[in-house]
Amino acid sequence: MNQEFLNFGEYGLFIWPAFIFTFICIYILFTKSLREYIKQEKIYLLEINKIQQVKIKDIKQSQDIEETFTVSSNS
Repeated sequence: MNQEFLNFGEYGLFIWPAFIFTFICIYILFTKSLREYIKQEKIYLLEINKIQQVKIKDIKQSQDIEETFTVSSNS
């Protein structure tokens, strides 16, 4: 490979640190975003699970109420 290409002429001293700095910043932002995403996903799944549990309890309670009404109406 042409050494002159990797040196970017005389500007290699400025370009390579800029590339390295940019890639490091992108990597840090990616890892922070990924951690935050995982954290928010866990919170969301916990809330959804609570909502489903409440709905199940409500359905069971409504079924119990329906059973009492059907039993009392037969008397």
